[in-house]
Amino acid sequence: RVQVPQAAQRFERTAQVLDRGLRADFGIDAPRIVVCGLNPHAGEGGHLGREEIEVIGPAVAALSAQGLAISGPVPADTAFTPAALERTD
Repeated sequence: RVQVPQAAQRFERTAQVLDRGLRADFGIDAPRIVVCGLNPHAGEGGHLGREEIEVIGPAVAALSAQGLAISGPVPADTAFTPAALERTD
C-alpha cells in the first residue's frame, strides 16, 4: 500500500508542473485542471478504493487553496464529455 503523505506530495508536485507547463508552453494564463479518479467511478465514496478520499481529494483541496484552478477527482466518463472539456484546459 502506498504511503498517503508521500503519494499526496508526488501528486501535488505533478499538478504544479502541469500548471506551470500549461502557462509557459501553451500561454494559458489561468489553467483549469480537472483530475480524474484513479478507481472506477472515482471510487464510489470508498466502495471501489480509497485513493480518491485519502490522496487525490485532499491534494486537490491543498492545491486549490494555493491558488490553482483545479478540481476533482471526477470519473473519467464525466471528465471527457464535450461540455466538461469546454470547462477545462
